Amino acid sequence: MISVSPVPAGPPEIGFRNSAAVRVGLLVGSLAFLLSSLPFPLPLRFLFLLAAGASSVYLYRRRSGYPVEIRGGARIGWITGLFCFVIFTVLFTASIALLAVVLRDASLTAVYRQQLGAMGMSPDKIQTAMEMFQSPVQLIGSLLSAFVILTMVPALGGALGARLLRKN
Repeated sequence: MISVSPVPAGPPEIGFRNSAAVRVGLLVGSLAFLLSSLPFPLPLRFLFLLAAGASSVYLYRRRSGYPVEIRGGARIGWITGLFCFVIFTVLFTASIALLAVVLRDASLTAVYRQQLGAMGMSPDKIQTAMEMFQSPVQLIGSLLSAFVILTMVPALGGALGARLLRKN
């Protein structure tokens, strides 16, 4: 009688069915949102998002013990960015809802304009911001551009992290 030994299973696919990848993505995505929300220059915020993708690859490798290919690194970076985008969207929606209430009352609108002026915004930028909040097309455009930036930059970072961390 011939006995057949089972073929060892390879590393699990990186995706939403992989609980380790989801946990790492949520943790790093939350931290990435926090860091990219701080008042740093825009190029530094992009570096934070790139580093988030690379960090998610590093943490996933440490937790799971499996190597991560470039494609898997891009996937876990994208998952990280997706969690970052979800957090952004929830807070963005809450602030838009609050602004809708504020913009209906003229006295609150004046207070809001004063607050923005105190933060260093010029009157033209304040006016542009007020108009943007009243235009659904611009709001949707802002969300779409945020989706692309917040998911693609960490995905690129994840691919770079997988490439840099792979064993030769």
